[in-house]
Amino acid sequence: MTPRPNPLIPADEAALRAAIEQEGLAEWADDIVAVAEHGIQLKAVDAAASSAFSRSGVLPSVPPGFTWPTLEPYEDEHPFPLALVAQVDLAELAAQDVNNLLPPTGLLYFFHPNGEDAYGDVLQVAVRHFPDATPADTAPYDMALLPGAADYQEEWHEPPYAFQRPVAYEPAGRGKVPRHLHLELGIQGRELDDEDVYRVYDATRALDDAFGPSGEVSMLGPDDDFDIDLKASAAALDTGEGEVSRSDGVLRLNGAREYRDASGAARAVRDEWRVLLDMGATDATGCPMYFLIRDDALAAGDFSNVVGASVQW
Repeated sequence: MTPRPNPLIPADEAALRAAIEQEGLAEWADDIVAVAEHGIQLKAVDAAASSAFSRSGVLPSVPPGFTWPTLEPYEDEHPFPLALVAQVDLAELAAQDVNNLLPPTGLLYFFHPNGEDAYGDVLQVAVRHFPDATPADTAPYDMALLPGAADYQEEWHEPPYAFQRPVAYEPAGRGKVPRHLHLELGIQGRELDDEDVYRVYDATRALDDAFGPSGEVSMLGPDDDFDIDLKASAAALDTGEGEVSRSDGVLRLNGAREYRDASGAARAVRDEWRVLLDMGATDATGCPMYFLIRDDALAAGDFSNVVGASVQW
């Protein structure tokens, strides 16, 4: 499977090439442009003042047939709800998805475990997709229908949709350079000596600034975490490397504590994965959180196998 390209728009490529020249990295210009990607920034605005459906931290509005995912109960315990991270109206993003990677319409709901499983793990997560639904088809979710909602409230002192502060998201297209640019160049076969690594590392922020202001939350765009190889970690979990056990209804890779060094097999298919949603540092955990999906699944509108990665700072 050849992943679909997600190139920069011409204006962003021109801005990046100018920054590359200014930073004295012209010898790697084509390589840097090749690993930069177009992304969709989700600018957080006052939820009360926005009509956008895409938002976090508020009681979700859901279509008929919606079910809130829960962890499998342990023995005689009650089901425990996953935390709602964001709801997204794909139609609101379509104009900024210039490479047509996302379905043009439909609603997405992103969920992730709270608690220990939200910190420093790579694990399978739940994304609910309603391809034919629009905001007009939705109504506020009735929390009385959610098993374990009271237990969640008691444990975390907030409802399971308050993982983030209440915000709405307004999309804007923006290019993006991988935060670990020197590592990405190496992964793609461009060898750098120690001096060159520092030159690229020191210039990365300036290169990304060429695209203008950035927000914490985005969809699509490159693997943006500095500490781990997100795409290789998702591939490792998906291919079943290491001992995979079930705990609290969540699949983990070797306890999900050491996932920095994925094997050659995982790295061979890492580029078949892409970052679907980058939440930045979430309000509930203070740690970066990402949702990743195989590109062929995204092309098919299949959100049944999404990997979540949260990085312990």
